[in-house]
Amino acid sequence: MALIIGLSGDMSSGKGTVAKYFRDNYGFQKVTLSDFIRLEAKKKNLIPSRDNLFKIHSEFDEIDPFYFDKKGKELIDSNKWDKVIIDGIRGNLDFYKENFEKFYLIFVTAPEEIRFKRMLSRGRKTDPKTLEEFKEQEKHETKQFNFKYLKDNADFILDNSKDLKHLYAQIDKIIGAVG
Repeated sequence: MALIIGLSGDMSSGKGTVAKYFRDNYGFQKVTLSDFIRLEAKKKNLIPSRDNLFKIHSEFDEIDPFYFDKKGKELIDSNKWDKVIIDGIRGNLDFYKENFEKFYLIFVTAPEEIRFKRMLSRGRKTDPKTLEEFKEQEKHETKQFNFKYLKDNADFILDNSKDLKHLYAQIDKIIGAVG
């Protein structure tokens, strides 16, 4: 039975860093759901900005709210991976609980100011440039992707407000708990 860990979290909270740690230190395969959305943007010759990715996600949501979740499951099933970290769970928690016997959700969070600074430091041209833009984007995404529900129903909450040593220690404890 495969161990599937889903990641969700606040914007720029460090989900990618968490996924990388699982992959590099515990041998998890990494599936990033937004990669499927980026692929659709590429097919449409769109810049993969947050706005464009959000629009594409919304378009597919109208057709099938589990479309990208199913794409991730197909990838996992076809490769028969036994340990997978899925970056980018967006409100479809029941899909994962129904489709994977050993599924755990981790919600990654950190204070707003820290996350905004991290976003600026990564230097993506398509990210918000001011704290006000950041707050507006986050407000929109929190509502659209039901982050409150995910946080309230997560199996684990990771506090990424300190250094990497602190973050990694929390992950190590989770691994100890889920085996």
